[in-house]
Amino acid sequence: MSFLHPEFLYFMLPILVILFSMLLTQEELNERFFSIEVLKKLYVDTDQFSVKTRNVFYLLMFFFLIIALASPVVEKGHALTYVEDDTFYIAIESDETSFKKSQHTAIKVLKKLRGAKVGLIIFSAESYLVSPPTEDYELLASFVKTMKPSLVGPTSYERLTASVNLLMDDKKLKQLVVIGVAKRARLEALAKEKSIILLDAKNVHYSGEGPHEQPIYVY
Repeated sequence: MSFLHPEFLYFMLPILVILFSMLLTQEELNERFFSIEVLKKLYVDTDQFSVKTRNVFYLLMFFFLIIALASPVVEKGHALTYVEDDTFYIAIESDETSFKKSQHTAIKVLKKLRGAKVGLIIFSAESYLVSPPTEDYELLASFVKTMKPSLVGPTSYERLTASVNLLMDDKKLKQLVVIGVAKRARLEALAKEKSIILLDAKNVHYSGEGPHEQPIYVY
């Protein structure tokens, strides 16, 4: 058995234990001044449970309520579903020595991604959005052809992955094609941290929908 929302257990159970440990060990105010035998003679007990007994039941009630909020489940297998993967970003590194080559590569990638929505980014020390995802490939191609490697400073893959993560925050698949990368290993490590799918410009293609395994839970 596992929990879909274990944070309820981590944050609420300790507070519950502390609260009810104080309640269950606290003496009633009258018991500070009179003995239990004297109190029994002073009033008629119309309740079937004592205060401590009622507190125990309250404790159990809140305990099982927290367990229910944590959503206990048993995994019964996986179902193959299909997730739309029709959004891509092309990021071109602003490097004067290889920028012309990167532009030609970006045009080729655009042709491979026909049918998908494609966004365009240029990056160096900073990361800038040239175009949001669109299916206007002629417009994107014109952007690529007219771009200039004007950004200065050491390349920051941290800024690139952070901006892509923000731009694709609502997407199930964060797909990124980076062109003109010198430190591929560093970029791959950062992309993995942010669950960004890093695609190679030579092998990228668009296939409509992609298969995705979805676990089946029984509550």
